[in-house]
Amino acid sequence: MMRARNRWLEAAAGRTAWLLAACAVAGAVVRADDDHAVEAGPPDLRAIQQQQQEQNRVDLGKALEASVFEGTNGRGGLRPSPTGGDTDQAAEPAALAAARQVAERRLARVEEVCGLSEQQGRKLRLAMESDIRRLAEELDAMRRTYAGESVNFSQPAGQRKWQEFQQDVQRCRQRIRNLFNADSLYAKVLSTTLDAAQLATFTADMRERRSFRWKALVVAAMQKIDNSLGLDQKQYDAIEGLLLAKEPPLRVDGMPSDREDSHVQQMLVFMMLSEIDGAALRSAVSPRQWATLATLTNQGKAMRSFIEAQGVLEKSAP
Repeated sequence: MMRARNRWLEAAAGRTAWLLAACAVAGAVVRADDDHAVEAGPPDLRAIQQQQQEQNRVDLGKALEASVFEGTNGRGGLRPSPTGGDTDQAAEPAALAAARQVAERRLARVEEVCGLSEQQGRKLRLAMESDIRRLAEELDAMRRTYAGESVNFSQPAGQRKWQEFQQDVQRCRQRIRNLFNADSLYAKVLSTTLDAAQLATFTADMRERRSFRWKALVVAAMQKIDNSLGLDQKQYDAIEGLLLAKEPPLRVDGMPSDREDSHVQQMLVFMMLSEIDGAALRSAVSPRQWATLATLTNQGKAMRSFIEAQGVLEKSAP
């Protein structure tokens, strides 16, 4: 019995020794792997710097597409249709398509109010297409300028180039918004195509629509003015009357975004408020109210360049 127990203990000791040896070998392998990983050395700093530079790089051509052409597929400008008639609208970027919709609304309104003849309608449509084609050519030229060009924000030269790019983007946006202003071919042809009676009818219609829209903007802005100043009825009527008498040359057939931006509309009213005679405004409110009202007028005055860039005003009213 004693000899059997001793043999069992010897066998167990052998198995234990084998396990310990196996663990030692595994540990050596692990350490060897660890040592090998350490021996790989530090990461490639040049690759890291290059990756960071790429992250700071902006493709100006793609940025122009997103900012001006609203992410179109790159087929810029207008192409003649296979029939030689109207332009191929399927090739137009979204921004030009929106400008065309504005022109169509204007032309439809003129025809509704004035009753255009076929010849008059054709002349106005040709002028409209000419304005759109000229704009498309200008925007395509800008596209070619930035095609394949990129800037790196981590470099001063890249930052300067980005500022120049932003200025060009703003110019393109303003050009689109002001496509059918008073200096456009469409506006010039309109004034010579309509006869005296038609022109008088059209001008009266535009004034009526402009006044209606301005009154709506004033009513909306007066809510903020009233909430800020706590006006009584007499004060409210006095300020509202001064604003209504200061009607700007609003665009009544502008881009949809012009109508939807309540902030721009409110700032426009405050801008016109800043042009009202200060003595008339001051006499309508108390000294404490005037301090608040002056703040609103200063806000509007400071926003003038921004508001004019939004295309909500005509260069001159018809």
